[in-house]
Amino acid sequence: MSRPENQLQAIVSQVVKLETLQEVNTRALGELASGVARLIERLEKSDETAREAAQRARAAHHRIDEIRASIDGIKQGQRWLITTSFTLIGLAASLLGLVFKILE
Repeated sequence: MSRPENQLQAIVSQVVKLETLQEVNTRALGELASGVARLIERLEKSDETAREAAQRARAAHHRIDEIRASIDGIKQGQRWLITTSFTLIGLAASLLGLVFKILE
């Protein structure tokens, strides 16, 4: 083979290598794009899950506030009952003392 043919053969071999590398890079880029698309999809799902969790947390917090208000109402009712009971016991004791004084 002559020198120009050898150079031409070397150029052809380099072009084939470049084409092969380009195909490999194109395939890798396609796989990368597919992977990015899957990651975006998973991220969107996780965002949806996070929004749902936040909504559930707000609802649970609202229920807890309602329960606390109910408990406070019960406690106030108990305070009223205890105060009224002691008042009635005091009045009964005073009345009993008055009855004993009258009977003596």
